[in-house]
Amino acid sequence: MLQSMSVLLAAAKVSLIALPIIIVAVFVMFVVALQVHAKRVVRSGSAQRSETGGSAAKAERKYDSLWEIRFDTLYSYKGNAAHVVVPEGVEEVFVNAFAENQTLESIVLPQSLKEIHSMAFRECPNLREVVLPDHFDWDETSCYFTQCSNLSAVTYHGVRYTDFVVDNGVLLLCLVKDQNVQTPQGVYRIGGNAFVSTSNESYYEVRVSEGVTEIGEDAFSAVDIKRLILPSTLQTFAEGAITFCPDLEWVDLAGVAQFDDLLIFGDIVIAALGNKNSYTVPEGVKRIGNYAFGSPDELTSLTLPESLESIGNKAFAYCRYLTRLTVPQGVQDIGEAAFGDWCSDQVLKIPQHFESTAKGDDFWNEDCEAEIVYY
Repeated sequence: MLQSMSVLLAAAKVSLIALPIIIVAVFVMFVVALQVHAKRVVRSGSAQRSETGGSAAKAERKYDSLWEIRFDTLYSYKGNAAHVVVPEGVEEVFVNAFAENQTLESIVLPQSLKEIHSMAFRECPNLREVVLPDHFDWDETSCYFTQCSNLSAVTYHGVRYTDFVVDNGVLLLCLVKDQNVQTPQGVYRIGGNAFVSTSNESYYEVRVSEGVTEIGEDAFSAVDIKRLILPSTLQTFAEGAITFCPDLEWVDLAGVAQFDDLLIFGDIVIAALGNKNSYTVPEGVKRIGNYAFGSPDELTSLTLPESLESIGNKAFAYCRYLTRLTVPQGVQDIGEAAFGDWCSDQVLKIPQHFESTAKGDDFWNEDCEAEIVYY
């Protein structure tokens, strides 16, 4: 018994001796853990400061005072140099950045460029040459070089073009200044705004070559053109392709059909031709295309057929001299602002089922002040 008690007392002494050691060891481990955590926090903070510093450097990148550039977007050029090189780092050229620049003759855009906004080079009358970056992708919906009437050379994807800019069978831009133009062979599509961008001249005749199957939206929009000859291979004629062309008097479809009144493709009225005062849309037509009657400046009389089923966006917008129009009962769909810019002295007679959709913005009666009579 005494021996057992001696053993227990000895063990207790050992425990009492070891306890401070254990406490010290735990404390040391706790301190080390705090130091490791602190180092991690410091490293994390440094990384965050580095990232923030990078953003700040990006935002505060210094450019010559001639450039207004913010967050990699070029908003304007304030210089008057004839030959301009846009600095690397610029990713976008904003709307009107070079608009109405009278001295600009050539420009080289940086490899960092990703987007050019529409109208970026609007009305640069002396601009003759543009060099685009190798990877840049053309946007057909944008008019980069509107009314740059002397533009005669564009380098795109590393190729310098002096007549037509063509990429993978798509005609992107016409640079030809002749009155009579024929599109090149090997093209299957006339892209959107292809003749719009540089046109400040008058074309007498544009002949679209055989092999072309598509004409894109706005391809000839607002272009001074008198005659348009289309190929037998044409399959798709986008609505709005030749809007606001008041001088366009005659369209020939492969010698099979000629139009001097209304250009009808399939059962769609694409455009009113000849800037006349009166038009009658024939029976069989099912749709009035987008902007179809945007060209006639003094349209006073228009008759629509009972076969009509739909009316496109802004189809009759700006027809301010049309005193009265009756929309047939068979029409089931009317696009946005179809009667936009109509005045209070005009009368629009329209089927009763459209009354519930007369909601203004983004609807068929947007910007329409005409007297509307439902029947």
